[in-house]
Amino acid sequence: MKSALVRTLAACLGVVAAGCGSRIYIVSPPADVPATDAPAGDAAVVTCPLPGGGTCAVGQRCPAGDGCNTCSCGSDGRAACTLLGCVVDAGPPDTGPRGCVLPDGSPCADGQTCPAGDGCNDCTCTAGMLACTARPCAADAGPPLVDCAPEHTRCGGIPRMCPPGEVNVIEGACWGACVPFEACAPIDCTPTSPGYVCPLHTACDPAAGHCVLTTG
Repeated sequence: MKSALVRTLAACLGVVAAGCGSRIYIVSPPADVPATDAPAGDAAVVTCPLPGGGTCAVGQRCPAGDGCNTCSCGSDGRAACTLLGCVVDAGPPDTGPRGCVLPDGSPCADGQTCPAGDGCNDCTCTAGMLACTARPCAADAGPPLVDCAPEHTRCGGIPRMCPPGEVNVIEGACWGACVPFEACAPIDCTPTSPGYVCPLHTACDPAAGHCVLTTG
């Protein structure tokens, strides 16, 4: 019987050499677990211990216990097992909703359209993928400039005195409150413009072509 087992293993190894994609290894029973024989007087019935636990009867092919390999039990109590690489079961795929992270770092739920955070674009989250519009955003120019051109007055009178660096705003074609000169819209002028074109404390700058604050 032992010579028959050798021929069987040689045949298996021959299949391996031909490229069957598996290898064979021998599992010997632990020193404290002898092969199981039948009572005296009966034909010998031997079992082999398996790598994943349990036993396999002689001459039988049994699952190795790892989900993909098998073992054959020899009459000497040792199992010859394949060495295939087993794929670990990762479980069912995650089919739950997947959110997205916006360019500014804030979250956006799946299926939602959220502000991109730049003041003019939007982003839509679909199954973890974020798609955003690419509109050019205008820079914040601050509050609109006011009219400070004296020639736009129509009510006459004398403007109130403003502290240095400030001029009168024109409100309803009349003199108004004092505002910083930087808050005024540019007042165009030329060297030949009348003196009332530029507000008090300003003068015409020919190079610039508009009124500028004076240092005096």
